[in-house]
Amino acid sequence: MRLPERGRLFVGGVSPSTGDAELRSHFRRFGEVSDICLPKDSITGRPRCFAFVQFIRPSDAARALADPHHVIDGREVTHHLKKFSFA
Repeated sequence: MRLPERGRLFVGGVSPSTGDAELRSHFRRFGEVSDICLPKDSITGRPRCFAFVQFIRPSDAARALADPHHVIDGREVTHHLKKFSFA
């Protein structure tokens, strides 16, 4: 399995009510999480229902990827490697 670049995962299908704490709690079982980004719509301010989870070590992100089922706040979410960078 290819290691995630810089340990960052995209997580889709996140509930609008899910916050940083819930995501951090779920993903910390795979390793130390350094940052969570939960983008909001710039006009409405509503959650966009996806997140970026940044792990300290890329190997921990790979462990999270190896687990095919992630349920957060009762909702199954999707996850994959982040394939682009913030400018």
